[in-house]
Amino acid sequence: MENTYKIEGVAFGGKGICRKEGRVYFLSDGVPGDVYTGEVTRDKKRYADVRIREHLQKSPLRGQAPCPHATQCGGCQWQGVDLTQQLIWKQSFLENALKRLGHFDPLPPIETIPAQPGFGHRSRIRLRLRGGGGKPLEVGYFARASRDFLPITQCLVAEAPIQAFLATLPSFPLTSMISAQMEIAALAEGQVMLSLYPDRQRGREGLLELKKEFLDHPQVACVAIFGEQVGGFYRLETWEGLDYYTTPLQFQQNHRLMNHKLRKKVQELATSISAQRVLDLYCGSGNLSLALCQTAQVVGVESNRLGVRTAQHNLLQNRLPGAYHCSEVSQWLEAHDPQDIDLGIVDPPREGFSKATRWILEAKIEHLILIGCDPNHFANMARKLCEAGYSLEEVSLYDFFPHTYHLEAFGYFRLKRGGVV
Repeated sequence: MENTYKIEGVAFGGKGICRKEGRVYFLSDGVPGDVYTGEVTRDKKRYADVRIREHLQKSPLRGQAPCPHATQCGGCQWQGVDLTQQLIWKQSFLENALKRLGHFDPLPPIETIPAQPGFGHRSRIRLRLRGGGGKPLEVGYFARASRDFLPITQCLVAEAPIQAFLATLPSFPLTSMISAQMEIAALAEGQVMLSLYPDRQRGREGLLELKKEFLDHPQVACVAIFGEQVGGFYRLETWEGLDYYTTPLQFQQNHRLMNHKLRKKVQELATSISAQRVLDLYCGSGNLSLALCQTAQVVGVESNRLGVRTAQHNLLQNRLPGAYHCSEVSQWLEAHDPQDIDLGIVDPPREGFSKATRWILEAKIEHLILIGCDPNHFANMARKLCEAGYSLEEVSLYDFFPHTYHLEAFGYFRLKRGGVV
């Protein structure tokens, strides 16, 4: 049965919140002031999920979205909403997590670093590919709240090299059917790097055909297919006199300018405490610690081999000392004694670092930076650190992901005198 729902809040995860008759209803991508009709799809005792049928009234917070695909595309839930308002919602996500899961009372002040710019900022995007059987290649995203294919011709949140590539994407008939994803990453000097991910093994023939076609494109520096051996490094950018490289199929932060601000924050903190020995856990390609190698002894630990290889290449190309190791963080901490470390950097993947929690707490590093994109995981770890004798000195929120509910949280912790685990 259809009912009417007026959105009065937003939840981490991007769903709008409607409260009525003592229950909470969640509607995908709704913002305060939106009014919908819909039907319950999952009914629990205190809450329910609602499938939207009709958008009866648009929220006054919604302006005109510049992207022609915005109303259908599942990528940018909040496009058209002022960036300042988006940041207010994200701050509430982090505050609620720190209060509910972190047990912080009073809440620590949160510094917010707004997205600049709000468009043309993503240095990598992942698209879906469709075509084959004599039909031309199409690229697109999943449509909002579905798995229907939505073809696109542009993506306004992408950096200029990616937009230029999409604008000149060759349309050619493919012999083999394709069902895959393609990540496009912007490199230095206007080039792009393509990583292809088949949805299933039998679609690889089409990707081999596609790879051959893409390599003829003047803007494409390289093409890699997941499962193939990857070789070669490509300059991602130059920042503060250092060259940062990447390789296909490897993770990189997707908002270049916000990433620069986060690097600078880490660098300034390391300088303020005169850090001489730095341990970078979940270091990736050395994104946050490479610059610290100029003034400190840096050890990085990362389980992803591509990330470690790239970090080592970054050291070599910049003629810097340092050591990046390929290992599970928990295993490395169990085998080493990190108690002579001045500064620890902990920047885990989205799912957090439950296996390494014990070892991180027992290391008792005096100064610790915690970074996370999930406010709930961040708040849980912040609570555990404080229970283990740390004080939370500083919290910041970086808007790496404008037009979405995603965020990046930064916390600086200091071990209290006599702190015990």
